[in-house]
Amino acid sequence: MEPRRIGLTATIPVEVLFAAGYRPVDLNNLFVSHPQRSELLRRAEAAGLPRNICSWIRGLYAVAESEKITTVIAVVRGDCTNAEALAELWRHRGLRVIKFAYPYEPCVQDMHSAIQQLCEDLGTTIDEAEQWRERLDPVRRNLKKLDELTWSTGRVTGDENFSWLLDSSDFQCDPDQYNKELVNFLEKAENRVADKNGPKLGLTGVPAAITDLVQVAQSMGVRVVYNETPRQFSMPFQSNSLAEQYSTYTYPYPLPHRLADIQREIQRRNLDGIIHYVQTFCFHGIEHSVLREKLDLPVLMIEGDEPGPTDERTRTRLQAFIEQLNSAG
Repeated sequence: MEPRRIGLTATIPVEVLFAAGYRPVDLNNLFVSHPQRSELLRRAEAAGLPRNICSWIRGLYAVAESEKITTVIAVVRGDCTNAEALAELWRHRGLRVIKFAYPYEPCVQDMHSAIQQLCEDLGTTIDEAEQWRERLDPVRRNLKKLDELTWSTGRVTGDENFSWLLDSSDFQCDPDQYNKELVNFLEKAENRVADKNGPKLGLTGVPAAITDLVQVAQSMGVRVVYNETPRQFSMPFQSNSLAEQYSTYTYPYPLPHRLADIQREIQRRNLDGIIHYVQTFCFHGIEHSVLREKLDLPVLMIEGDEPGPTDERTRTRLQAFIEQLNSAG
């Protein structure tokens, strides 16, 4: 019997879902890869979601309906400020909605309580979920290896890095197949010629709706060697429990925790500049002024709305930023 599908609005302790016999589906990945993204957004607007709501929220609503997702886990603290309203709309439409809230601050005890509640909601136990943590540890170690091949040798490109790490939010619904393909990719990548040419950039902020942003930047002669949020999805830090693992994960928590991690990676990867992506109508855009003040290197803010390719204005701004980095070097 095929596992039941369950939608996610953001990264959560996915080990609990596997332990409960579900097949998790990150609705963000499902939306951005959908061949009719624009049509999905129009459907959401026709259903009453306002145009001045982030396209991710409209897309999540519509893709869940389009793909006949009947159960959704909505992250109502630690992700989007509109997720609570979206959860209530789904409930009104007849979906089963389970709410998950990250603690306000990283706290192993509070995180344990949140995971315990999720286990109870889904009919599994912490012990079973911990067994899945151990089962996924080798996959996460392979992702860490992929990330190191990106910044230390250049044998993995920034767009490959972005794609693999982003998909670790749900492991493409099948962690065994995902890891098999990942191992094959790593074997090929290790035999590539190292590429260490050009300024090294990092991409911070929410995952970009501009679907080819990293590729376009790289076509202009830079190396994107740090993808902040997808890397966090992969859980790159060694942990002894799920509660510790998801307390170390920085994305759900206040900006100082993310900043500390970004600053460490800037030093470790010897970055020359940062592209900070912000989503139109997203509260995370407020954080840009803090990042610009706190990070001691050039920062370019790129704003996007609906998923799609890089527009000409953004290309021009990217080119000017990269020329600035080249002249400074």
